[in-house]
Amino acid sequence: MKIQRLYEKTLKKLRTIDYPKDKVNFYLLDDSSDSELADMLRKVAERNGFRFIHRNERKGFKAGALNNFLRQSDEELIAIFDADEYLVNKDFLKDLVPAFDDPEVGYIQTEKRYANSNFFANSINLFNSFFFSFIQPSRASRNTSIFAGSCGINKRKQLIMLADFRNM
Repeated sequence: MKIQRLYEKTLKKLRTIDYPKDKVNFYLLDDSSDSELADMLRKVAERNGFRFIHRNERKGFKAGALNNFLRQSDEELIAIFDADEYLVNKDFLKDLVPAFDDPEVGYIQTEKRYANSNFFANSINLFNSFFFSFIQPSRASRNTSIFAGSCGINKRKQLIMLADFRNM
């Protein structure tokens, strides 16, 4: 099954992160309504040492899945990757976590990369390269930024604040 291979590859790559294993927990969040898909994802998560968190509704989509995760965990820093992205730098956490010693840092965004598999994915990678190399630095120089949904780290309290803001 193609989707199973995608998840296996992504989770295995994430497990290569070079960081003290006792300081990292891995989770696979799923909100699919397909019980066969959920069962397959649960098995993939277990094989790769990930905790599987499933919810039966897609309300809020990714934000809803993250809010559900926040209710079931107590992680202070949360790194987010989508299933179709891959880890480029195994020192991702070593490089980024120290920046959170600064109380002003709420999140850090890194460049997104997708598996090169087709014209569309390759085109998105080209766009992302431009976005993260030119647009984001330009925005940062003006004290504005965008968290692009994944391939970065968020402080828990930042995500909770955003969830509270959306529910106002």
